[in-house]
Amino acid sequence: MDIFKKFLWGGVQQIRKWALVSWQRMTKKKLDGGLGLRDPYILNQTMGDKIWWRWMSGGIDLWKQMWMRKYNMPERIKDILRYQDPPKGSVMWNLVARNRHLIKQHAFWEIRNGKTTGFWTDSWQQIGKIIEK
Repeated sequence: MDIFKKFLWGGVQQIRKWALVSWQRMTKKKLDGGLGLRDPYILNQTMGDKIWWRWMSGGIDLWKQMWMRKYNMPERIKDILRYQDPPKGSVMWNLVARNRHLIKQHAFWEIRNGKTTGFWTDSWQQIGKIIEK
């Protein structure tokens, strides 16, 4: 967001310009009277969630193996989903760890035989999770 602010409201030699349009108006859709800029906060959060989802989707990518060893994360996906407080680390790791709540909020467990499901702790019920269009 700072890059956008400097471009839109910055000036020459640290002399600031007047803000003629609010940030809320800039991030509104053009059809709604805004300038149609993307909100960097939401983009950042989405990127963190996407990386977390790719990690949860399995596979043996090198970056996943590195993160598991560096941050002492469990190897099984079900244990990673249940992990409560990930440690602090690199800028990218902190982004992913901070924004993983969206994946946890909208994901649910399939019960199947029930051996790996934590009845009281896991989000296993789909009612209320389905988004109506």
